[in-house]
Amino acid sequence: MMRFSGFTARMYLHFIGAMLAVVASSSIYSSCELRRFREGNQTGELQRHASMLTMIPAIADSNADPSSIDAACKEIGNNTGLRITVMAAGGHVVGDSQSDPATMDNHLERPEMRKAMEGGIGVSTRFSDTTRRRMLYVAAPFGAPGNPRGVVRVSVAVENPDPGFASLRSHMLASTALAAALFAVVAAFLSRRITGPIASICGAARRLSSGDLAARCAVPADTDLKNLADAFNGMARQLGERMETIARQHNELTTVLESMSDGVLAVDAAERVIEVNRSAAALLDIDPAMSRGRSIQEVARNPEMQNLVAATLRGASAAEETVIRFGTSDRFLRVTSAPLVDRESRTIGAVVVFSDVTRMKKLETVRQEFAANASHELKTPVTAIRGCVETMKDSSLTPEETRSFLDMLDRHSVRLDTLVNDLLNLSRIEHDAGTRSIAMEPARVRDILQKACDSYAERAGAKNMSILLECPDALSVNANPGLLEEAIGNLLDNAIRYSGSGSPVRVEGRLAGPGNVELLVKDEGPGIEAKHLDRIWERFYRVDPARSRSLGGTGLGLSIVKNIAVAHGGKVRAESEPGKGSKFVISMPGRRAETWEL
Repeated sequence: MMRFSGFTARMYLHFIGAMLAVVASSSIYSSCELRRFREGNQTGELQRHASMLTMIPAIADSNADPSSIDAACKEIGNNTGLRITVMAAGGHVVGDSQSDPATMDNHLERPEMRKAMEGGIGVSTRFSDTTRRRMLYVAAPFGAPGNPRGVVRVSVAVENPDPGFASLRSHMLASTALAAALFAVVAAFLSRRITGPIASICGAARRLSSGDLAARCAVPADTDLKNLADAFNGMARQLGERMETIARQHNELTTVLESMSDGVLAVDAAERVIEVNRSAAALLDIDPAMSRGRSIQEVARNPEMQNLVAATLRGASAAEETVIRFGTSDRFLRVTSAPLVDRESRTIGAVVVFSDVTRMKKLETVRQEFAANASHELKTPVTAIRGCVETMKDSSLTPEETRSFLDMLDRHSVRLDTLVNDLLNLSRIEHDAGTRSIAMEPARVRDILQKACDSYAERAGAKNMSILLECPDALSVNANPGLLEEAIGNLLDNAIRYSGSGSPVRVEGRLAGPGNVELLVKDEGPGIEAKHLDRIWERFYRVDPARSRSLGGTGLGLSIVKNIAVAHGGKVRAESEPGKGSKFVISMPGRRAETWEL
């Protein structure tokens, strides 16, 4: 059974409808023509009958009795099956093959009778009240030309079946039905042939709209549909290329945005977020997916940032501002907002770029503090030296007083020299670490620790203190031995300086986890409160400034230790409690165990 899709079925129904309309109109026209042909034949035949009847003596004789005329009409009507009516010149019926003339109306006003009385042949088709049927009437005059004595009318029912005509009509209906059936079959194939390529194009269009950019339709042989299919395939190919270009550009833009260290956030004219990259989400502590479509007031709960975006949308000009975002820790963000415009230069939103300048701000703060602390630390010995010089210009000083001022000059100049050397040393370490110009070599940890301990053994002995060393012989690192010895020396200097007489100082080297070495210096000094442990590595930071200066510290020793550890790819930490001593640890990458010759 042949199945049709919706469009094919509609076209097929249109074909069938057109065919039925043609068949119906043709049938009606043919029927009408056949009827006219039949009526024409009947008219001609009735006219011949009427002409013949006018010559029958019973009718043509002017002296004929009306009863003989009526009898002749009935006899002839019975023999021929025709209705015969004879009307006298006055219009009254004198004979009729089917009715009693005495009961019939005057027929003079009948159209065919009037025509015949005028000397012609009258023809008329109408409904007969007498026979209650539709009749065809043909009337012919008899008598002298121009002065007829009456009219002979012959009539027959139009609906009377004619075997020849019925057969002809049956054959016409059969041929029409056969032609309709053949046309229906042909219409089905034509519908399929026409709508098949269109259905293919529709299917390809549906696949294309669903995202299948490779969708193509078959190209039919028909010229018009071939042009349509070629145009569709060309459109699909161009659409696919453009979509691929858009997708590639979108991926490139997304990759650029996501790889940026700066945060990028875009809003529309209604201040709703339309795009946010990963860096912006991290800086604002938001979820990128949940932020899209929400207002900037919900996403960035910072009035300064909100006002900056609003001002950009109002003024359509770029603006920049440093915003402090408060959270678990203060963060400084430099926010730049610029208008987002379309091709018609209309402002359709704003693009906000975030730069985290927290580290820069902290470095600036450290630089300012360093400058202030360095100035203060240098000013103290310089002021003391200038005071001594000014005083010694007075020649009235006694030798004992001069000696005292010279001792003070020596002490402060030594302090000033130590301070300058530490600053230069710290600067050199930072520079060499930044340029990666520090020479590294494999070194045994025990040798480095031993040299540092030997260097401070005399100072420890002066305070009746002992330095205890523990370190495996096979422990090694890739390091600059001189810098590492200097770092351990600074830790030992602090331990000896701040610990009481007779207390031990422990120096240890150990393997802490795979590939990691720890160097420890532990003392039994006064200890450090927890609030100072993170800041003691800063330059010039002092837990007790008065006590540190009185003991001769510069405040740079631990900062030098930290920079040396960082230069070796390591880090530092301090563990301490007040009254329980302190432990300072340098953690750095180690080397695999090796056999050393002793």
